[in-house]
Amino acid sequence: MMKIEAFAMDRFRNMEEFGFFLEVNGQINKLLTGEMEAKVVNDFQTAMDEYSCALRQRRSSEETAVMKEIDNQIKKLYSGMVLMVQSLILYPSEEKRTMAEPVQHIIDKFGGFYNKSIASRHTNIDRILNEMEKQGEQTFQTLDLQPWIEALRTALQEYKLTQKSQISNRAKYKKGWSTTSRQAAEEAYNNLTSSINALYMIYNEERYAQFIRHINTIIAHQKANFKSRATRSENKKEAPTEPETPDTPETTESGSTPETSA
Repeated sequence: MMKIEAFAMDRFRNMEEFGFFLEVNGQINKLLTGEMEAKVVNDFQTAMDEYSCALRQRRSSEETAVMKEIDNQIKKLYSGMVLMVQSLILYPSEEKRTMAEPVQHIIDKFGGFYNKSIASRHTNIDRILNEMEKQGEQTFQTLDLQPWIEALRTALQEYKLTQKSQISNRAKYKKGWSTTSRQAAEEAYNNLTSSINALYMIYNEERYAQFIRHINTIIAHQKANFKSRATRSENKKEAPTEPETPDTPETTESGSTPETSA
């Protein structure tokens, strides 16, 4: 009697196993829609949802990527503003040169922080902006500093809000969740396949037969992947390294080298 093959899943990596469960779930949605298998199907899908949440927790959070992007934007904006002020020091108009000098002094006072932490960098940029704003409206208009300051203020605020969200999410982190949810998903999968095997044996319905064939095809594909990965790993371990052979002088029939025989 046809049945779903037994399949040890300990060789799966986490995301591989979840991908396998997704393929199984695709076949469930197509074929296992009856009342007799409803409970084991629901248990499996519930366990899979829990596993999915645990895996998302393990991956680098979206906030980290967003914060990195914002910090890069802050660095670019700050560098652009500094270059503009430096260029105004050499501007033909004496008025602009005179107004740019104290702004450059502020940058020189607080600006040596590129090798410091992000927090220190952002704190110093905030100080620079505060000091610049004390220079007065006429300086702002003449040097056209307002767009730079507004853009930097916005980026610094976005960074703080994203960082606050990240701290909040980390507080919800569940230690060991991925391990326990993986075990629960595997148990739910085993219960599902055992139940479908039994239902097919009892009722011999075609939809169970189709499901079994599809899952066995997926399992065969996964086993082939495991075998290929194991082969590649073994080849790497056993790959011979050719020893370096030292250059030896050519010998004559008498056993002496050309130099000595001469």
